[in-house]
Amino acid sequence: MSNQSRWLVYLSDLKLEAHEQWVNNGCVDDGRLIVQERNLSGANIPGANLIKTQFIKCNLSSVNVRGGDLTSIELVECNLDSAMLELSTLDKATIKDCKFIGAYLNATNFIGAKVSGGDWSKTDLHRSDWNSAVVEGVCLGRARLQGARIHGAIFTDCKKASCQLNRHNRIQHCI
Repeated sequence: MSNQSRWLVYLSDLKLEAHEQWVNNGCVDDGRLIVQERNLSGANIPGANLIKTQFIKCNLSSVNVRGGDLTSIELVECNLDSAMLELSTLDKATIKDCKFIGAYLNATNFIGAKVSGGDWSKTDLHRSDWNSAVVEGVCLGRARLQGARIHGAIFTDCKKASCQLNRHNRIQHCI
């Protein structure tokens, strides 16, 4: 089965519509999109509504969800290397032990997100918004955080990163 047909099965229009209906109905009954241990690499679903979706141990490398709504998404031990999530919303997301190496998250919101563990090396986080986020034990080596907003955010035990703030309390650069 090719990568495209693989992700089309697990992220089909029918499943995405059922999930959206679940969200619109107040997140009760059946319909929540939960995907475990699947290879969804290369999935192309820009603008997708993945609110409160749960991905556990999935390969989401090179996925394109540009401009998607991923509010309150749960990502656990997933690979999102080279993923395209520019202009997406991951507000209140829970992200545990995920890899985002080389991912493109320019102007992405992480307001109130909880991120623990994982490798975000070489990730493009220009103009991302981390207001009130909690980030612990994440490798940010060579991540690009110019213009990122971190008001009220807490970054602790982040590895291989030396971040400097400018006078506007924003990350200037990370090496």
